[in-house]
Parts: sequence; C-alpha cells; structure tokens
Amino acid sequence: MRTWTRHGGAFGLALVCLAGGAWAHPLAPSLLELSEGGEGRTAMTWRTPRVRVAGSRLEPDTPSGCAVLGTPTHAVERGGHVTRWSLDCPDGLTGRRVAVRGLADSATDVVVRVVRADGRASSRVLRGEAAAFVVPPTPSRFEPLRSYASLGLGHIASGADHLLFLLGLFLLVSGGRALVLTVTAFTAGHAITLGLAVLGVVSVPAAPVEVAIAASLMLLALMLSRGERRRRAPLVFAGGFGLLHGLGFAGALSRAGLPEAQLPLALFSFHVGIEAGQIAFLAICGAGSAVLRRWAPRLAAFGPRAPAYGIGSLAAFWLIERVASLW
Repeated sequence: MRTWTRHGGAFGLALVCLAGGAWAHPLAPSLLELSEGGEGRTAMTWRTPRVRVAGSRLEPDTPSGCAVLGTPTHAVERGGHVTRWSLDCPDGLTGRRVAVRGLADSATDVVVRVVRADGRASSRVLRGEAAAFVVPPTPSRFEPLRSYASLGLGHIASGADHLLFLLGLFLLVSGGRALVLTVTAFTAGHAITLGLAVLGVVSVPAAPVEVAIAASLMLLALMLSRGERRRRAPLVFAGGFGLLHGLGFAGALSRAGLPEAQLPLALFSFHVGIEAGQIAFLAICGAGSAVLRRWAPRLAAFGPRAPAYGIGSLAAFWLIERVASLW
C-alpha cells in the first residue's frame, strides 16, 4: 500500500502539472446570426463571450457574394461583445458560403443561425474541422436538433471536471440501474440551472460557482479514497453537482447568447447531446474496467482508490486556483 501511495501521489502531481493548460469547462460558443430583410438587405450579428483562449481570434467572413454597407457597430451586451453589420446580398442568402476564421485555435464552437425573409430559420454549429457551410435552399427540420445535440456532446468531451465527476460516479455507485439514475439526476440538475440562467430567471456570479464545483469534486475524491462502493445511488449529491455545473456553464453561455426564438429546442437538444455523451463515456469506463480486471487484476484490486489520487489532486489544484482568483 505504501508503494501504491507513493506512485499514486506522483501520478496525481503529474496531473496537476498538466492541469494548468486544461480547461475545466469548455468555453461558451459564439453566435453568428444572419437575418434577411427586404431588397437584398441582410443584418449580420456577431456575439462572442469575453473569455477566450489566449492568442485566439475569431472573425466571421462576409458571406460569399455579399457586400458590407456602411460601418459596423460595436457594443457590450450581457457581458459579451456584439458587432453588427448591414449587408447587401442580392437574391438572398441561399447558396452562399458562411465561414468563421480562427476556429481551429479557439477551443470553442460557433452557433450560426440563418433567418429567411419569409421567417424560416435554420441553425448550424461550426467548429475547427468544419468552419464553413453553404446555406441550403430549404431549412432542414432536424438540423437544429442535430446541431445543438452536437454542441452538448462537445460540452461533455471538452469538460475535464465533468468527465472526472462521471468517472467518480462510475466507481462509487454499485449496480447499473443505480448508476443510470444517478447520472440522470446529474443531467436533470444541469438542465434546471442552465435553463433558468439562460432564460434570465437566476443570475449567479461565476467565480464562487467554480470554487464550489472544485470543492464538490474534492468531496467525491474523498469518498472514493475510502475504497467503498455504494449500492444506494447518491442522487442528492449528483443532482447538486449538476446544479452547480449548470450554473458554471450557464453564465458563459448566456453571455454569448443563444437565439431567443430557438431557446426551448436549443436547451432540449443540448441536453440530449449531454446525456448521449455521458452514456458513451460510462460505456468506455465499463469497457476499461473489464480490460483491467482481465489483464491487470492487481491494479483493478485497488478499486476506487487508484483514480481517487488523480481526481483529488486536480480538484485541489482547481480549488486553490479559483479561490486565489477571487482576490
């Protein structure tokens, strides 16, 4: 056990050294909205959150075949930066290429919403590997659902503290049904606070929420370090962390801004993507656990204690870092 403690401590220290460059939460998406008017005129709105990766710079291209009219206006609204252009797009936006430069270095996504003159709207999520698209002649009925679901999947894949918490629940909760109920409680808590914050019902400063998230992750690591598995699902604990995590992402998401006309669909699809991502991650954890039991039974015998070192070390690092940032 002394040998494992020494090696586990070194493993935790290595994770802390890497944590400085890791984002605990994925950055909020930017919003590019194109709205057709009469006589070929189009209003283009570009909204970005204040927080971005150092050195990165996102810039929307003028849609192909369109010309800028006048001078763009700049403003700060709800903590985000907003730029507006007036464009001349003869024959509308159909068939025109919409693109955003700098996505590959930004560690975030861009939600693009196109509103036709007749009121029909379509949405698309752009990211590093797909930073442009051509406006289709007819909006797809299922495109907004797919786009916001992929945004939820990206939220899961790039949120280190989210994945660590899921790993901790996988190790803590005994039984497949209990695990599913626990993870669903987490998703429900996330959905409640994210929805309330984006709709403007609640507003909580982000910094104290981030401190509470790190503290709750440390609590989970402490529970794991005891080497126990619980047959009763810790629904309250998981739901509470979901509430915190939803608030942590909601502040940035609301500052970036989502299309108000699509908020219900966006929030629903976003959490469909989150739940799908969580199930996929838990399936990977299950496969990894089976491989360990088959090929490394001595390591598997340590149970929850082994990853508790890494989870606790990262949580402690984030907690110290976030408390220090308050001053």
